[in-house]
Amino acid sequence: MRALLCLLTVLLCGCGDLLSVYPLATAETTYFDETLIGEWNCTAEDCKGTVLIRPDSAEKKYYDIVWIPGERDGEPLRMQGRLVKVGAMPVFDLVVVRRTELTV
Repeated sequence: MRALLCLLTVLLCGCGDLLSVYPLATAETTYFDETLIGEWNCTAEDCKGTVLIRPDSAEKKYYDIVWIPGERDGEPLRMQGRLVKVGAMPVFDLVVVRRTELTV
């Protein structure tokens, strides 16, 4: 269930270049879940690809997330994520990271 939630959050996020005036994740609301670290594969008919999740910092406040599409012509997408609870539901607050290199 947690893996599905993570994949859906990554796939259905509406990331943009404009950061929110009122961000979803703040220093007070952000938490870190070690069980999300790893490689997650999506093999559903309409969702082929891999998500790599690792800590982005030694303090473990952020996640470094890379979406690698299963299609040959798809481009990888790198994001920085913070985990926050909305009610009882964990949700990723994601921002697209534009880097010249994409290392995994």
